[in-house]
Amino acid sequence: MASDSVFRTQVSGLSAKAEGIVIHEGSLYFIEGVVPGDEVVCKITSGETRTKNAELINIEKVSPFRTEAPCSFFGRCGGCSLQHISYNAQLFEKEKILRSALSRMTGIEEIPPIEINPSSPFEYRERFQFHRVELEKHREHPSGHKQSGLSAPLNAAAPRQRDLCGFATHRSHDIIPVNDCMIASKIIRDALQSGMIKPPLDKNRWTVYGRETTLLQEGGKERGKIYMHGKEIYLDAALFFQSNSALLEKLIERIIVIAEGAEKKSRAGDFYCGVGTFAVFLRDIFPELDLLEENTASLALARENLTRTQHGGQANKGIRFFPMTDNQWVKSGKHESYAFLVVDPSRQGLSSLMRQWLCQHKPDILAYVSCEPFALARDAKELLSAGFYLDSLTLYDFYPQTTHIETLAVFRKSAP
Repeated sequence: MASDSVFRTQVSGLSAKAEGIVIHEGSLYFIEGVVPGDEVVCKITSGETRTKNAELINIEKVSPFRTEAPCSFFGRCGGCSLQHISYNAQLFEKEKILRSALSRMTGIEEIPPIEINPSSPFEYRERFQFHRVELEKHREHPSGHKQSGLSAPLNAAAPRQRDLCGFATHRSHDIIPVNDCMIASKIIRDALQSGMIKPPLDKNRWTVYGRETTLLQEGGKERGKIYMHGKEIYLDAALFFQSNSALLEKLIERIIVIAEGAEKKSRAGDFYCGVGTFAVFLRDIFPELDLLEENTASLALARENLTRTQHGGQANKGIRFFPMTDNQWVKSGKHESYAFLVVDPSRQGLSSLMRQWLCQHKPDILAYVSCEPFALARDAKELLSAGFYLDSLTLYDFYPQTTHIETLAVFRKSAP
């Protein structure tokens, strides 16, 4: 490597993959293990590819935003990636990532102000996927060296059942055994520490949900109920549900306020509805409601949740359920004009067909809940080109200590 491949610079920001961004001779390089504001010496490791990378040699001056990661598994566990960055700095960097994605991909010169809803930095996460750790494969030799070569030792206090639970390690398929997690909700932390969370007999990967006194596990007690914004919602550990109920309640409150500003005598929709989390509140506002969800088990539970929360009269009257993908729904022709539509797609965002349909049949108000800023920016570009007006942006920090960004973007058919 040539001597000019080593350079000194200051870390200017954070990428969506938790890498530091540095600038050298007009080019952007990505480097792991640094914090915005660090002054570093680094070495170029790839400069001819689309993604340019550098390797940290030394931190010459420590950033004021750098902090000591409190978790002993940090850097090995693949879950958290930002524990070495102060929480306020995490929020600042996430807002920059969101704003940059929207600005670059939509061409909007003035992005609306982004409201930020922070979370408790720790003990917030209520839903996890755990992996089986087979003790026979990870037993230590008398010398203390492990047969498996895992990067983290088994904690001496770890429960000694036949198999343990763990998380995938950083950028590998190895599994690190754990008996605690600092971002887990208290009931899950307690269950981990006491050995209550055990691998099901027939699964190497399984989901656990825990909030307040409710603890659900695939292969164990899978069904249960929680209360959200005054309503009873039934969950299944095997089905997706948001992992941070404190912020989910704030998001629900905002969705309700926005929906109440729409024409209440019209039809509304909850697309990619999951178990009907938004729909159980929208049905109190609109006489007619459509639910779209390709996971049939989730949609069945959504139907059950709406039946449980209906206030007299015929159960689910005026409500239609569509067990299909967004593409199948567009092709079905079973469409309506919507006064209000909330969409909450996966990380891939809206399908091309769904974007086209929205651009042609504009709902009065479109509330787009996004878990991927670059997919949101791509979709927003088409929506704005079709005449939608971007009314507001709110960042909900559902996942502190990670670069995951959850956003509520509110589009209106026309500017106020």
